[in-house]
Amino acid sequence: MRTKEFASIGRQLAANLDGFVSWRDLLILTPVRHVLRAICFDRSIDSRSFYLEAFFQPLYVPKDYMAFTLGRRLRRKGRQSWDADAPELVEDTLAAFRSQALPFLGAKTDGDNKVNRMVLKEAWGSPNQNACEAAAYTLVRMGRIPEAVETIDKLLEMLRDTVPWHQEMRKRVTLVKADLDKGLDAAMERLNGWEAETIRNLKLEPFIER
Repeated sequence: MRTKEFASIGRQLAANLDGFVSWRDLLILTPVRHVLRAICFDRSIDSRSFYLEAFFQPLYVPKDYMAFTLGRRLRRKGRQSWDADAPELVEDTLAAFRSQALPFLGAKTDGDNKVNRMVLKEAWGSPNQNACEAAAYTLVRMGRIPEAVETIDKLLEMLRDTVPWHQEMRKRVTLVKADLDKGLDAAMERLNGWEAETIRNLKLEPFIER
């Protein structure tokens, strides 16, 4: 499927979902504050099938791509793939959003503390390094410094110097840990800088709450 086809379906769905905006192959829950909450129309090998990925992406973790690490696929009758030519596609998709995506992503009125807790629920204790990094920085943002440092130390044990992206992650978390030695303000300044960078990389400026 083409992006314009996804956008067409997205606009029909957004008209029935409070707070969601259709953009390219995404439905974005607005306003966006620190964490992107969205559903992505994800292509499959079959040209007329696709997946629906509901996900959190903490913007203070520097990225230049959409990451589904903290997410789950929406299902239709037990199946992960969706048929673009199904006669009841919009109705079935809307039902899945309401029963699966909305309880997972929360509401547009949810404040930062609640969103942070939802992110931690998905990320904290995960054996996935990307999830662990997200948990560490979320704990920093919540002011839970001892837990953040403990999470960073566990993550550092998981990283291997022979893997290039592990090396980059090690540099980032080591910087944040050093910032925390200076105080929370230093660490927050770094995370805020990374957040601004991620917003620019993903071109999310129109959806950010000012």
